[in-house]
Amino acid sequence: MRLKTLAGNDIIIVRNWHITIFTFLFSFPILFVCFAVFQPNALAIHANSFIVPSNDGTAGPYNLGTSNSDKSKQNKILSDNGRIIMFAWALGLALGVALVIHFLLVAYN
Repeated sequence: MRLKTLAGNDIIIVRNWHITIFTFLFSFPILFVCFAVFQPNALAIHANSFIVPSNDGTAGPYNLGTSNSDKSKQNKILSDNGRIIMFAWALGLALGVALVIHFLLVAYN
């Protein structure tokens, strides 16, 4: 057997939906990690999206946020509700980016 017959002669065709799925799978983890790391206050509407220190704002004990001033504390982390909100935003934005890329590919092909 020759190497040419083992490799075959099929051409891999990359279709628009391949690029769309790849775009979604690439952009979703990047957006989720960015949202989890930077914790944008604009995306977390309620104060209970964060777990904040209860005393002077530097160390524990930690409690669920209750007021909008808790969103501006330095040493905060995302609560379960906050992680769900960031997950949903990342999922929605990744789908939006993938659909825009898909429609651009369809329009210019």
